[in-house]
Amino acid sequence: MTGTVPPGDYTGLRFRLGVPFALNHGNAATAPSPLNLSGLFWIWNAGYKFLRVDARVAQPGALLADAGDAGGSADAGAPPVFPVHIGSTGCQGDAQDGGVTDCSRRNVADIELTAFDVTKSKVVVDYAALVAGTELTAGGGMGCMSGPEDATCVSIFSRLGIDLATGKPAAGQAFFRAE
Repeated sequence: MTGTVPPGDYTGLRFRLGVPFALNHGNAATAPSPLNLSGLFWIWNAGYKFLRVDARVAQPGALLADAGDAGGSADAGAPPVFPVHIGSTGCQGDAQDGGVTDCSRRNVADIELTAFDVTKSKVVVDYAALVAGTELTAGGGMGCMSGPEDATCVSIFSRLGIDLATGKPAAGQAFFRAE
């Protein structure tokens, strides 16, 4: 993506990885783009995925995830998919009947890149940094689906700058960097 900013002196770049709460639990079938992308909507939670990365694990026999659920196809002989889907959890209310009133874990990250020069810097998304310290080939898991009890999410949430227990922003994100 490319963006523009008004002329001025800037010392960095700050953005939020998430969907504003007021828009997060709408109807994906009638929402304007990009909120109409059904691959980014969690029907069970009636909200959006703020981040979705479905990567193939290179080692045969590694962590098996349902490729259909992760958005891929179940290709015979293809390495398994390791999904990382980040969105709000612990939501109360019914999106179809009056709306979601709150989520106990909003799981929104505040990203700040202080060494960003708007005239020449680029934002880099570093998947290797996101999954560093995560066992991608251990059996029995399903990747990280934002569950507070999901051990696979512990380091991933930390690297996104989100406290897994509370869903609130935390220091130390490593997924985004300026180059």
